Amino acid sequence: MKFSENIKNGLNVVLNESSICELILNEKDNYLVCKLELLREGGNDKPNYANFRLENIKKYIAAYRTDTRSENKIQKFNPNQINLFLKNFINKDIYGWEFFNIENSNFNFSELSFEYFGNDEFEKFNSLELFKDDFNEDLEIKIWFENLTIFDENNKEINIEELIKKQDNIWNSIFKK
Repeated sequence: MKFSENIKNGLNVVLNESSICELILNEKDNYLVCKLELLREGGNDKPNYANFRLENIKKYIAAYRTDTRSENKIQKFNPNQINLFLKNFINKDIYGWEFFNIENSNFNFSELSFEYFGNDEFEKFNSLELFKDDFNEDLEIKIWFENLTIFDENNKEINIEELIKKQDNIWNSIFKK
């Protein structure tokens, strides 16, 4: 079942200005952990990490392109090699205000670096889109999944609604709302 509109919008706020630290695919148990550094509270030097565990992966695709200014050269690789490409990006923040269950994606998935699984009914499930861009490369990622659980660095589960509220408060403090 897809997220409610409130949860979807809240999770989009949580991911805004976050950084992808790593993506770890567990093929045996069919889940992917997306480690993110979220926006920090003002003056706090301690990283604000969250591990988004996307469970029961229906489909996982990515497109990594180099030399994007002249011609798009897609690079093929295995899904478990994606972190080798993530670490190349100077700007670690992901772009956008919408990440979950985007109906009209702007991503170009005509050519893929990899495609993992391929459930024919994947589009009825939740999805997460991530995008990285630097001078001569970009990386587009989309994952369709059934369940989401969020953990802190100590593997303690984080309540989604509480995380949304916390990150919303951080954004409000930035804009003095």
